[in-house]
Amino acid sequence: METQGRLETQESAQHYVKTGLWKQTNPGVGMKNALRFGWMLGLIVTLAGCVVSPQPPRPAPAVPGASQTLSEVFLHLQLDYSDRHKLAPETLITSILRELEREFVELELELEDSPEKTQIRLRSAGVETLLPIANPAGLEQVHHTLQRLAQSLRTSSPLHSPQRVELALARGLSKALDPHSVWMPQAAFREFRSNVTGEYAGLGVVVGLRENQLEVIALMDGGPAKISGIKPGDRFVKIGTTAVAHMTQEEILRRLRGKVGTSIVLEMVRPGGDEPIRFVLVRAVVESPSVEVVELQEAGGQIRLLRLERFQQGTADEVQAHLEGLTQQNGLILDLRGNPGGILEAATEVADLLLPGGLEIVSTQGALAPRGVKSRHRLDPEAWRTVPLVVLVNDASASASEVLAAALQQHKRGVLLGQRTYGKGTIQATWIHQDGSGLKLTIGQYLTPDGSSLHGIGVIPDLELVPVHPDTEQFVWWSPDELEPPLSSGKPTVFAQRLRMLPQPQQPTSNDVQLQDNTITLARRLLQQARQSGTSPTQALDAFVKQVQREQETEFSEAMALQNINWSLPAEAEMAPEVSARLQVQHRSPTALELLLTVRNDSPHPVHRVVGVLHSPLETIDQRQWGVGRIPGGGTRDLTLTLPLPRHEPAYTAPIRLKLLDHSGKKIGEAHTLVFPVPTRKLALGLSMDFYDDGNFGSVGNGNGQPDPGEILALELRVENTAEQTLGSFTAELHDRTGTVRIHRGHVKWETLDSGQAVTETLRLAVPDTEWSDEPLRLFLRSPAFPDTQVTWQFSLSELAELGKAEVPAFEVLAVDHGLEAQGSGRQWLRFVPKHRAQIEDTVVFLNGRKVQYQLYETSENAEPETAVELEVKPGLNRLEVLLRGKSGLSLRRTLRFWQPQVSGSS
Repeated sequence: METQGRLETQESAQHYVKTGLWKQTNPGVGMKNALRFGWMLGLIVTLAGCVVSPQPPRPAPAVPGASQTLSEVFLHLQLDYSDRHKLAPETLITSILRELEREFVELELELEDSPEKTQIRLRSAGVETLLPIANPAGLEQVHHTLQRLAQSLRTSSPLHSPQRVELALARGLSKALDPHSVWMPQAAFREFRSNVTGEYAGLGVVVGLRENQLEVIALMDGGPAKISGIKPGDRFVKIGTTAVAHMTQEEILRRLRGKVGTSIVLEMVRPGGDEPIRFVLVRAVVESPSVEVVELQEAGGQIRLLRLERFQQGTADEVQAHLEGLTQQNGLILDLRGNPGGILEAATEVADLLLPGGLEIVSTQGALAPRGVKSRHRLDPEAWRTVPLVVLVNDASASASEVLAAALQQHKRGVLLGQRTYGKGTIQATWIHQDGSGLKLTIGQYLTPDGSSLHGIGVIPDLELVPVHPDTEQFVWWSPDELEPPLSSGKPTVFAQRLRMLPQPQQPTSNDVQLQDNTITLARRLLQQARQSGTSPTQALDAFVKQVQREQETEFSEAMALQNINWSLPAEAEMAPEVSARLQVQHRSPTALELLLTVRNDSPHPVHRVVGVLHSPLETIDQRQWGVGRIPGGGTRDLTLTLPLPRHEPAYTAPIRLKLLDHSGKKIGEAHTLVFPVPTRKLALGLSMDFYDDGNFGSVGNGNGQPDPGEILALELRVENTAEQTLGSFTAELHDRTGTVRIHRGHVKWETLDSGQAVTETLRLAVPDTEWSDEPLRLFLRSPAFPDTQVTWQFSLSELAELGKAEVPAFEVLAVDHGLEAQGSGRQWLRFVPKHRAQIEDTVVFLNGRKVQYQLYETSENAEPETAVELEVKPGLNRLEVLLRGKSGLSLRRTLRFWQPQVSGSS
């Protein structure tokens, strides 16, 4: 809910805004994994760490005809933005120029900086413009220069519409700021506002994609979906009269949500059934409880588990109700895992229930006036402030949940158990602009009771649990924080204690939550042991950890012995000697890689608990661990490991480095190998499109062959596979990034497309009732078999009548040369030869996000068929994008990645 002055801390709001629906999080699962699961409909999404600010006085534009919105953005940057280091003029200008070059590839934009003068050099269609910047430059000078640059772009070409220029400015500026600050165009901010204000309601259903089908995952008590009889596992067939299979994600969002009291018709298929079931639902604001309670009965007393899903209005009241009856003889587990935050005030009210009066809970620092929140002398039972407490956290505990955890920990109210939290401790504010766009800026940060910042570090638990796994294919012994310790004030963060925990066997037939979750089991045992010893959980922690550690290590060693790996460790293990190692690729397929590791210990002394850690630019290999175990003096070990590879990866020669660690984490050896690329397949497509407004193919219009306001247009898309090989799964999806064109049927999919086969499908869209901008629509064509290739057909509504048949641009040759002259020099050559050269408009090359070449393509007989571009590459992984744009509006973007070895003699 949007309320001026309220601090709210929901993490990853920008991600939520993109889908417009609440993401389900799963306690005990990392933030990145938890956010993949599904969308929650029917929740009123709170503003993320934000204060909603009133509209300020509008500053006068810098130059006549300048953008009022751009002036407002720079005013807030100057007055309110907290991270001043991000506002370096060169950083801001460079980010914006790069984004303008990506949007308008024909432009050449360069920032020239010297002691004598600073200026932007703009070249467009053979015309050069110089835009001087006052030196030394400040925000005001940067603002005035960007206004002049935007004005120059708008007047230089009809393709440089004000909307496209402002979108590029917004993206470039946002990329220069911190991840939580963003300038949102009108459509994106309208979506953001709908989440915040509660203008829309939902159905009270959690949905997700399973086997590429939209399925009900869970239902919310009291929601329209549960009341109507919808059940988990039901799959969506239609929303209204349109098949879900043909909808874009944006259209699914738009149709499921609506105003309170409006109705929606769904067709669902139940597992095991064939006939769709029709449901008519009335949208409502669904209030979901934020606290789940589980009673864990014990012989010596009661242990109560409170799982806080998020912080919202009323959370403290829910917690207070669930605390009733607890005494010092009981125990309390507060589960904050997967809690992404919410309303800060709700988190401080929960802390107030559990802390004595007069203690500081949190303070803020930044553009807002500094303020602190202290616990009050409440009349609640004193036992609530003394009941033995264990707090569970993980890397998905963020913002307000971190504030609560830090307050309880620093006032020694309970034991924090789990993993280091997410580390989101900043405050954002939003402003609405006259043109409907919006600005969200970081204006400050939260400080814990001892004055520390949470941001980037998170809360370090009193006992860090390290999930370990003994199986060869899933082996884990070291935690990410042990391999790369997080830095705090430039120094490695110190962890209090660590405990390695094996996965707990699942009990699918049991409803007992403690049997399904070894972290809860551990918290429960700690509370039991503290009660039995007559101490607090904090006092009982050391002895408890030693006991559990012995149990876990014994179990882990036994599991390793079953794989013929000796995991024993003498009480007085000697300093491990260096070992020699060799790493080889034993076998590879398109989807897997088998490695052979040979480790030799030339010393007379054994080494214990040796672990290999793989490092590679290949994501499925990087940070994988390999259990080697004990190697006796003079002994050798040979091991094989099979690793998955993304299909058709790598597309470049990729290095793999293996670092061998002993029982203490000390590096004792290293080995290297290379993985060579698989042959590249070629994508070749022919496309054609016709449009109808005469009643055919579901169109509704006057039949004059021109788009008119209010019409429903049908686009008949024909795709032909002109390559020699079969094309597998393939999708086409239509998008309008302005948000003004409603796309009714914008997603189609083919399971296979044989060589020479042509298929036809229909897309439908609604022409706006009022005057619309002629910004281009984009049709994206993608295939999982070509993850580095994207085909885009770009056209505006007014161009529909002119569309016909066109070939997708393609390459005869596309390669990066690794000649002898390139070795160790940091320079390489890109060579490419396009097919269908007469249809090519221009070519663009980007290296690591920066445009390095733009060329209008020549088709004369004397023109060289091959294009060669010299590349100044960086050590490590480089990303190369080559864009072919056809005269028909069709374009092909190929991404190449290649590894550049470290230049000899550099550090």
